[in-house]
Amino acid sequence: MTGTVPQTIHQAKAAASERKKRETAIHRILDQYQQGRGPSACMDDIKRILARN
Repeated sequence: MTGTVPQTIHQAKAAASERKKRETAIHRILDQYQQGRGPSACMDDIKRILARN
């Protein structure tokens, strides 16, 4: 039973890390949009990022 708690904590940290990576990628795309990149291309990239598991 003691092994499950550290495993759960590790999984939670990994999930948080993945969320942070997705947020960073989306912010980068939004910055590109503000600099003149096409909205359709930006939305396609954001949808691709959100579809990741």
